[in-house]
Amino acid sequence: MPQPLTHLTNPALDAPNKPHALGEVLFFRDGLRATHLIMPAGTQLPEHALPDDAVVVVIRGKGVIYVQQEPRHVEGGTVVDLVPHEEYSIEAIEELEMITVQAALASHAPPADDFL
Repeated sequence: MPQPLTHLTNPALDAPNKPHALGEVLFFRDGLRATHLIMPAGTQLPEHALPDDAVVVVIRGKGVIYVQQEPRHVEGGTVVDLVPHEEYSIEAIEELEMITVQAALASHAPPADDFL
């Protein structure tokens, strides 16, 4: 069962009366995680990287997802594919709602000796 939306905090960015992104983990199991995010207009998630493959699906709103510092303008219906350890950040131009799916794919796992 999803947890309720909670404030995503970042001590480097937090300031009194500053809007925060909201997020909830929809599910998490054995290398697969889905997260629902809502970012108010004008908010940013700082540059970071995920250890696994990820897909960001924009549900509504407008923003910019910077992948390796290259801007990708996004809006409802946009899908952004991220490879492991790829640096990215997000800026909400309008309120931005997204689902991210993060997965540890077998294609990135070390080869198994008995796999044919």
